[in-house]
Amino acid sequence: MEQCTRTVCCKRYVTEQCMETRCVCERVPVMTEKTVMKERWVCQQCTEMRSKCVDHGHWECKEVPCGPSFMDRLGGLCHKHHDDCCNCCCECQKTKQVKCWVPCKETVCCPVTVTKRVKVCEPCTVKCCCYQTVTRQVQCPVCKTRCVTEQKQVCENVCKTRMVPYTYTKCYNVCVPVQEMRTVNVCVRKCVQKQITPSCCGCCASCCR
Repeated sequence: MEQCTRTVCCKRYVTEQCMETRCVCERVPVMTEKTVMKERWVCQQCTEMRSKCVDHGHWECKEVPCGPSFMDRLGGLCHKHHDDCCNCCCECQKTKQVKCWVPCKETVCCPVTVTKRVKVCEPCTVKCCCYQTVTRQVQCPVCKTRCVTEQKQVCENVCKTRMVPYTYTKCYNVCVPVQEMRTVNVCVRKCVQKQITPSCCGCCASCCR
């Protein structure tokens, strides 16, 4: 184990406050003139057709019984004075002429001038308050965060492998050629002629032949 120092790159976030230009929209009141239609009531004369009942009758002369009514005489005098029935009937026959109105009604349409209230729309100019959008630039403080890369030295323990030279003795086996004399018995094959007497049984005699 060895202690060594190495350089390491690390990141760090830094918050900064800066001024930033921004566009801001504002609504500003503005007085403007507008033409609007205004309603008002006006009295106007107009002609209308109206229907009415007209009597086109006339006078006529009719004969009616004179004196007490005819029914009174029949119901009163005739029943009370039964003996004078003939005289009563003579008085009932007296009549007189009377003018009577004979109606003749008709429905006719005739023009009539009437006054009515009519709604009229007239243009007029009025002043009204309107809001107008205005854009302007404003400096605003803003917090921004940025990343900063830094280098720093770090000490740490590291396990390292170290090679150390050293001297040692080693034995090797070496083959060296040597000549020496040896006595060897060798078997040599040779051909020999012999006479062989066959010795077979009776059954095999024919086969041997």
